Amino acid sequence: NYPLQFCAIFLNMILIDTFNITMTVDKNQIYTTEEVAEILKVSPVTIKRYIAENKIPSIKFNGLRRFKGEDLIKILKTKKHGKKLG
Repeated sequence: NYPLQFCAIFLNMILIDTFNITMTVDKNQIYTTEEVAEILKVSPVTIKRYIAENKIPSIKFNGLRRFKGEDLIKILKTKKHGKKLG
């Protein structure tokens, strides 16, 4: 039973090696602007600019921006292949 639980958890997560840094992003997790900035290796100001330019999808919740893990995974895959956002 334990190995099956581990497999289910592992399948909900993805490891991406971007610029020699291995990050784990849970596709079911919601992230803050600061967390996304750290994951993408840019400043929070850049993340806010990406939002304004519609380069990164976000959700506004109680006046704060949040980001879906599944969207971050797509962005990281794009970035890993040398493509720019937008």
